[in-house]
Amino acid sequence: MKRHAVRNLLILQIVVVVIAAAVLFFVRADAAFAGLATLYGGAMALANTLLLAFRTRRASVEKSSPRSQAAGLMVGMIERLVVTLVGFALGMGWLGLDPISLLIGFAVAQLAYTAGGRSLREAAVGSATHQQRQR
Repeated sequence: MKRHAVRNLLILQIVVVVIAAAVLFFVRADAAFAGLATLYGGAMALANTLLLAFRTRRASVEKSSPRSQAAGLMVGMIERLVVTLVGFALGMGWLGLDPISLLIGFAVAQLAYTAGGRSLREAAVGSATHQQRQR
């Protein structure tokens, strides 16, 4: 997988989350906390993107069977689920961040992933195709 695709996707997510945090900073009454919660939610989505890129890259580089590659991707899926659940629990429970703002930050970053994830998917497919040609 090409690193520039992951980098571009992360930059897109960061820009969108910062814009959402700025909007909530000016719209919400408790501005500082709403903006901070939005940034926290966006950071959780960024962590998910990094975990997905790591697991996808690792599965495409490994010279093991397709079954073990699929198992590695499944482990990555479970990791992302656990990171998300723990992140929400820490953010809303222990840190006491605004749940709506936190969810907005997470959702906006996930929407940016959906919009910009095409380049990431193309890079992953291109890398897998290149690896198959080498065999």
